[in-house]
Amino acid sequence: MLLGMFASIVVCTCIVACSLPAEGWRMVRANCYRLDGSWSDNRYRRERAAILNYLTTILVPILLVGSTVFVGATLIFTHVMPAGLIVRSVKDFNIDPAVWRENLKDERAEYTAFQKQRGIEGERAQKIQSGLWHGWPVYAGVALLLGTCATLGFVRCARAGVIELAAGIRKRRAVYARGDVFRMARAAEEAMQSEIEGPATDDPDKDEPQAV
Repeated sequence: MLLGMFASIVVCTCIVACSLPAEGWRMVRANCYRLDGSWSDNRYRRERAAILNYLTTILVPILLVGSTVFVGATLIFTHVMPAGLIVRSVKDFNIDPAVWRENLKDERAEYTAFQKQRGIEGERAQKIQSGLWHGWPVYAGVALLLGTCATLGFVRCARAGVIELAAGIRKRRAVYARGDVFRMARAAEEAMQSEIEGPATDDPDKDEPQAV
């Protein structure tokens, strides 16, 4: 179960990482370069922080939901019905209740033994089995509803995160560009000023004839 949860988190991480289009990743990398083509460590740190913030925003809810599901599933498999028994019961499903009940003959015996291990016997055990038999559509519907809500919530959260990240990338790109243009203009102005002032700062004696 822990392995399955870890695998699910890894898959979700990959989905989140791939949810940003390739053009977005190229824009992130482009933001790390100045207009003159030089690399900026400060910009790299800002872009990396933005990406980490995006991943954290998406993954933290996944971890919280995943942990809740893990705890809930552990309680169900430990106190209500083992996971293997649930899988076999679903595998033997038949649309005809009578046929399905017949198919579950071995599973019912196994579940009765499981109940005895939990100290549940007699009328109480029969009542629980009857509740599971008649109420399984409700339980399955609730599980499906929760799974659907969690999936839609994840998609919505990922979409909002991508939109916010893309807007931040474009905003920082514009700020970087304005800063680069300002610095390049100032550098060109300083170079021109230096050229104008250059002859006045030369050694006045350099053109004088040397004494023999």
